[in-house]
Amino acid sequence: MYTTISDLYPVMIRQARYSGIYEGGKWIAIGNYEDVDLEGYFHGGDCDAWDLFDSEAGQLIGVGDTPNEALDDMLSKYKSKTVID
Repeated sequence: MYTTISDLYPVMIRQARYSGIYEGGKWIAIGNYEDVDLEGYFHGGDCDAWDLFDSEAGQLIGVGDTPNEALDDMLSKYKSKTVID
């Protein structure tokens, strides 16, 4: 369970591999990315990307048309699903 914003670190913000087709935005933000299996998304095929964004962890990945929008979206998703101050 995440209780503070610092629990989400490290955060990765990068351009979406598929330009938003699977992600929903041009940029993605992934909180505590060391705990998320990203190998398939970065090095796999279309099905791997779909699987990530369809997974429980994928539901917490922020997306947006800018890096800041992706970060804001990620924080909103965590705040709505967990208790973060």
